[in-house]
Amino acid sequence: MAVYLGPGAEEWLIVGTANDAGCEVWAYNGSTWVELVGAGAPTGPGFGDPDNAAALCAALYAGKLYVGTSNHNDGGQVWVFQGASWAKASADGFGTAQNRDVSSMTVYGSFLVAGTYNYNAGCEVWAYDGANWAKTSYSGFGSSEFKDAASMAVFEKTLYVGTSGDNGGVVFSADHLGDPEAWTPETAKGFGTSLNYSIESLEVYFSSLIAGVANYYQGCSVWALGNTWYLAEGCTDAGFETYVLVQNPGVNPVHVDFTLNTGGGEVKPPELQGVMIPAGSRRTFNLGAYVTTTDVSTTVECRDGLVTCERAMYWRAGAGLPWTAGHDCHGVNLPSSTWYLAEGCTDAGFETYVLVQNPGGSPVHVDFTLNTGGGEVKPPELQHVEI
Repeated sequence: MAVYLGPGAEEWLIVGTANDAGCEVWAYNGSTWVELVGAGAPTGPGFGDPDNAAALCAALYAGKLYVGTSNHNDGGQVWVFQGASWAKASADGFGTAQNRDVSSMTVYGSFLVAGTYNYNAGCEVWAYDGANWAKTSYSGFGSSEFKDAASMAVFEKTLYVGTSGDNGGVVFSADHLGDPEAWTPETAKGFGTSLNYSIESLEVYFSSLIAGVANYYQGCSVWALGNTWYLAEGCTDAGFETYVLVQNPGVNPVHVDFTLNTGGGEVKPPELQGVMIPAGSRRTFNLGAYVTTTDVSTTVECRDGLVTCERAMYWRAGAGLPWTAGHDCHGVNLPSSTWYLAEGCTDAGFETYVLVQNPGGSPVHVDFTLNTGGGEVKPPELQHVEI
């Protein structure tokens, strides 16, 4: 899918189909579907060729709509729509019928980038400057096991490509095009299991790169990777222990910096700056080794890669006694001006606390609204509270 500006600068959602008689392309303006390629359009199914059996991807580049096809006879093709008619915008299979599919497309800098499916030599990545296509990766990123460049996204000025692989899909990245050596694997194969055979989708969500993973046997999974994580809750006093867990699913070591936001202000323990997280590993950090407080939030920033973070808390009644309570929560990647917290109880022995982290450099002010069974409550002392 893609968004294209149609007549009168109206936004169209573009959707492609798979069809043995030839793919179709449809546009939706929010109320009406219009056929752009198919039996009811000036351009027939499959762009006039029934071997174009699927329209797999689309992207808007230089004001024009580009669509990539699956063609297992001649090789996948790229077609361009200029508002009235379609034109072929690439050679079949970029020169080889083994590139059966144009599986993914995105815009990176001044280039339209397309990824292929190639069962024999491995997937390829091609870049288009508006006039010519050039191959910008080794086949299979150097290994024929990576058959399909199934997904693409641009995150933090870096191009990411999700692949399918014989031993699990891998996300590769490059911070510039034109050099096949520039590509770096960012994840372990299949995030640790060969059953995660393909990175089917990559999307940017605020400050996270989201990967959708296909797994026929165990079911799909979704992974969030980012370079900044916020963990609002924490306490290292009164019997509580707080641990921050940092996972590096990549194949290269990364380095992270911790900032602890306490009731008394910001703390940056020197021993928690530039901490290495080895490839394919997790490290656990006990915040009680650095601060003793009932109020501690954590910001984790990765200097040179993508990580995922969570926070675990435990409570014990006294020193030497076993833990009797605990809970865990994943971090978030972006602060927000509005937060909704559905659960809460302040009766029958329950206590509910709301913890607010301000990772910024200036004070902020917040308002609380409590939605109860009896209606909305806005305690005056919880309006315009300075954090």
